[in-house]
Amino acid sequence: KFDHATAIAAAVSFVALKQGDRVGLTVYADEVKAVLRTSGARAQWRLIVEALALQPVQAPTNLGRAVDQTLARVGARGLFVIVSDFFEDIEAVRAALARIRHRGNDAILVQVVDPLEASFDLRDPAPFEGLEEEGRVRLDPRAVRSAYLDAFRSHCRELTRAARSMGFDEMRVLTDQWLGPTLAAFLGKRNARLKRVKAS
Repeated sequence: KFDHATAIAAAVSFVALKQGDRVGLTVYADEVKAVLRTSGARAQWRLIVEALALQPVQAPTNLGRAVDQTLARVGARGLFVIVSDFFEDIEAVRAALARIRHRGNDAILVQVVDPLEASFDLRDPAPFEGLEEEGRVRLDPRAVRSAYLDAFRSHCRELTRAARSMGFDEMRVLTDQWLGPTLAAFLGKRNARLKRVKAS
Protein backbone atom coordinates (compact mmCIF):
# COMPACT_ATOMS: atom_id res chain seq x y z
CA LYS A 1 0.00 0.00 0.00
CA PHE A 2 2.83 2.38 0.82
CA ASP A 3 4.43 1.87 -2.60
CA HIS A 4 1.07 2.50 -4.28
CA ALA A 5 0.52 5.61 -2.18
CA THR A 6 3.93 7.03 -3.08
CA ALA A 7 3.28 6.36 -6.78
CA ILE A 8 -0.04 8.23 -6.54
CA ALA A 9 1.59 11.17 -4.76
CA ALA A 10 4.33 11.34 -7.39
CA ALA A 11 1.84 11.14 -10.28
CA VAL A 12 -0.46 13.83 -8.90
CA SER A 13 2.54 16.07 -8.20
CA PHE A 14 3.76 15.62 -11.77
CA VAL A 15 0.38 16.58 -13.23
CA ALA A 16 0.07 19.63 -10.96
CA LEU A 17 3.56 20.88 -11.80
CA LYS A 18 2.88 20.41 -15.52
CA GLN A 19 -0.18 22.65 -15.08
CA GLY A 20 2.03 25.34 -13.57
CA ASP A 21 0.89 24.81 -9.98
CA ARG A 22 3.13 24.99 -6.94
CA VAL A 23 3.43 21.68 -5.11
CA GLY A 24 4.68 20.69 -1.66
CA LEU A 25 4.86 17.41 0.23
CA THR A 26 4.03 16.34 3.76
CA VAL A 27 4.67 12.74 4.84
CA TYR A 28 2.99 11.70 8.07
CA ALA A 29 2.41 8.74 10.35
CA ASP A 30 1.53 9.49 13.98
CA GLU A 31 2.76 13.02 13.21
CA VAL A 32 4.46 14.85 10.35
CA LYS A 33 7.68 13.04 9.45
CA ALA A 34 8.95 14.96 6.42
CA VAL A 35 8.14 18.24 4.71
CA LEU A 36 9.06 19.63 1.31
CA ARG A 37 8.14 23.27 0.93
CA THR A 38 5.77 24.32 -1.83
CA SER A 39 7.46 25.22 -5.09
CA GLY A 40 6.83 25.33 -8.81
CA ALA A 41 10.49 24.95 -9.75
CA ARG A 42 11.54 22.44 -12.39
CA ALA A 43 13.47 20.40 -9.84
CA GLN A 44 10.50 20.06 -7.48
CA TRP A 45 9.20 16.77 -8.90
CA ARG A 46 12.61 15.13 -8.56
CA LEU A 47 12.83 16.35 -4.97
CA ILE A 48 9.36 14.95 -4.23
CA VAL A 49 10.24 11.55 -5.68
CA GLU A 50 13.50 11.47 -3.73
CA ALA A 51 11.74 12.44 -0.50
CA LEU A 52 9.11 9.72 -0.98
CA ALA A 53 11.77 7.11 -1.73
CA LEU A 54 13.56 7.88 1.53
CA GLN A 55 10.51 7.39 3.76
CA PRO A 56 10.16 4.12 5.70
CA VAL A 57 6.77 2.47 6.14
CA GLN A 58 5.39 3.71 9.45
CA ALA A 59 2.27 3.13 11.53
CA PRO A 60 -0.01 4.03 13.20
CA THR A 61 -1.29 7.20 11.55
CA ASN A 62 -2.85 10.29 13.05
CA LEU A 63 -4.42 12.44 10.34
CA GLY A 64 -5.71 15.03 12.78
CA ARG A 65 -2.28 15.79 14.23
CA ALA A 66 -0.70 15.89 10.76
CA VAL A 67 -3.39 18.27 9.50
CA ASP A 68 -2.91 20.60 12.46
CA GLN A 69 0.87 20.62 12.00
CA THR A 70 0.47 21.29 8.28
CA LEU A 71 -2.13 24.04 8.67
CA ALA A 72 0.14 25.78 11.18
CA ARG A 73 2.88 25.85 8.54
CA VAL A 74 0.90 26.60 5.36
CA GLY A 75 -0.21 30.17 4.81
CA ALA A 76 -2.01 30.45 1.49
CA ARG A 77 -5.15 28.52 0.66
CA GLY A 78 -4.61 25.50 -1.53
CA LEU A 79 -5.53 21.96 -2.46
CA PHE A 80 -4.69 19.13 -0.08
CA VAL A 81 -4.29 15.71 -1.73
CA ILE A 82 -4.39 13.19 1.12
CA VAL A 83 -3.24 9.69 0.20
CA SER A 84 -3.92 7.15 2.96
CA ASP A 85 -5.88 4.03 3.82
CA PHE A 86 -7.82 6.23 6.29
CA PHE A 87 -8.06 3.34 8.75
CA GLU A 88 -8.58 5.68 11.66
CA ASP A 89 -11.52 6.69 13.79
CA ILE A 90 -13.92 8.20 11.27
CA GLU A 91 -15.00 11.03 13.57
CA ALA A 92 -11.36 12.08 13.97
CA VAL A 93 -10.99 12.03 10.18
CA ARG A 94 -14.18 14.08 9.79
CA ALA A 95 -12.91 16.66 12.28
CA ALA A 96 -9.57 16.93 10.47
CA LEU A 97 -11.33 17.48 7.15
CA ALA A 98 -13.51 20.15 8.75
CA ARG A 99 -10.40 22.04 9.88
CA ILE A 100 -9.02 21.92 6.33
CA ARG A 101 -12.31 23.31 4.97
CA HIS A 102 -12.59 25.93 7.73
CA ARG A 103 -9.28 27.42 6.57
CA GLY A 104 -10.68 27.77 3.04
CA ASN A 105 -8.80 24.87 1.49
CA ASP A 106 -10.00 22.23 -0.95
CA ALA A 107 -9.05 18.55 -0.67
CA ILE A 108 -8.93 15.29 -2.56
CA LEU A 109 -8.97 12.08 -0.52
CA VAL A 110 -7.32 9.06 -2.13
CA GLN A 111 -7.99 5.90 -0.13
CA VAL A 112 -5.48 3.14 -0.91
CA VAL A 113 -6.77 -0.34 -0.13
CA ASP A 114 -5.30 -3.81 -0.53
CA PRO A 115 -7.71 -6.11 -2.44
CA LEU A 116 -7.71 -8.54 0.50
CA GLU A 117 -8.81 -5.72 2.80
CA ALA A 118 -11.75 -5.11 0.47
CA SER A 119 -12.74 -8.77 -0.04
CA PHE A 120 -11.35 -10.52 3.07
CA ASP A 121 -11.17 -13.61 0.86
CA LEU A 122 -9.01 -15.65 3.25
CA ARG A 123 -9.52 -19.29 4.13
CA ASP A 124 -6.94 -20.48 6.64
CA PRO A 125 -6.71 -19.42 10.30
CA ALA A 126 -3.97 -16.85 10.73
CA PRO A 127 -2.69 -14.19 13.15
CA PHE A 128 -4.11 -10.73 12.50
CA GLU A 129 -2.72 -7.39 13.60
CA GLY A 130 -5.13 -4.75 14.87
CA LEU A 131 -5.54 -1.72 12.61
CA GLU A 132 -3.91 0.76 14.96
CA GLU A 133 -1.77 -0.97 17.63
CA GLU A 134 -4.60 -3.18 18.87
CA GLY A 135 -2.35 -6.22 19.25
CA ARG A 136 -2.25 -9.56 17.45
CA VAL A 137 -5.03 -12.15 17.54
CA ARG A 138 -5.43 -15.53 15.84
CA LEU A 139 -8.78 -16.18 14.19
CA ASP A 140 -10.57 -18.06 11.44
CA PRO A 141 -11.27 -15.43 8.75
CA ARG A 142 -14.30 -17.35 7.48
CA ALA A 143 -15.97 -16.95 10.87
CA VAL A 144 -15.64 -13.17 10.91
CA ARG A 145 -15.74 -12.33 7.19
CA SER A 146 -19.34 -11.12 7.15
CA ALA A 147 -18.89 -8.88 10.19
CA TYR A 148 -15.56 -7.60 8.86
CA LEU A 149 -17.02 -6.71 5.46
CA ASP A 150 -19.96 -4.92 7.09
CA ALA A 151 -17.55 -2.86 9.20
CA PHE A 152 -15.19 -2.18 6.29
CA ARG A 153 -17.97 -1.08 3.94
CA SER A 154 -19.55 1.06 6.62
CA HIS A 155 -16.21 2.78 7.24
CA CYS A 156 -15.77 3.46 3.51
CA ARG A 157 -19.31 4.84 3.23
CA GLU A 158 -18.70 7.16 6.17
CA LEU A 159 -15.42 8.33 4.66
CA THR A 160 -17.21 9.17 1.40
CA ARG A 161 -19.97 10.94 3.34
CA ALA A 162 -17.42 12.94 5.33
CA ALA A 163 -15.60 14.03 2.16
CA ARG A 164 -18.80 15.02 0.35
CA SER A 165 -20.13 16.94 3.35
CA MET A 166 -17.07 19.20 3.04
CA GLY A 167 -17.35 19.46 -0.74
CA PHE A 168 -14.20 17.37 -1.20
CA ASP A 169 -13.58 14.75 -3.87
CA GLU A 170 -12.73 11.19 -2.85
CA MET A 171 -11.57 8.10 -4.68
CA ARG A 172 -10.72 4.55 -3.65
CA VAL A 173 -7.78 2.77 -5.30
CA LEU A 174 -6.99 -0.93 -4.98
CA THR A 175 -3.31 -1.81 -5.03
CA ASP A 176 -3.82 -4.25 -7.92
CA GLN A 177 -5.25 -1.49 -10.14
CA TRP A 178 -3.15 0.16 -12.82
CA LEU A 179 -2.87 3.77 -11.70
CA GLY A 180 -2.73 5.56 -15.06
CA PRO A 181 -6.32 5.09 -16.30
CA THR A 182 -7.78 5.30 -12.78
CA LEU A 183 -6.15 8.63 -11.97
CA ALA A 184 -6.78 10.06 -15.44
CA ALA A 185 -10.50 9.26 -15.25
CA PHE A 186 -10.81 10.70 -11.75
CA LEU A 187 -8.93 13.92 -12.52
CA GLY A 188 -10.84 14.36 -15.79
CA LYS A 189 -14.16 14.04 -13.99
CA ARG A 190 -13.03 16.46 -11.27
CA ASN A 191 -11.86 19.07 -13.80
CA ALA A 192 -15.15 18.82 -15.69
CA ARG A 193 -17.10 19.34 -12.46
CA LEU A 194 -15.00 22.36 -11.49
CA LYS A 195 -15.57 23.91 -14.92
CA ARG A 196 -19.33 23.45 -14.52
CA VAL A 197 -19.23 25.09 -11.10
CA LYS A 198 -17.28 28.09 -12.46
CA ALA A 199 -19.66 28.45 -15.40
CA SER A 200 -22.78 28.45 -13.21
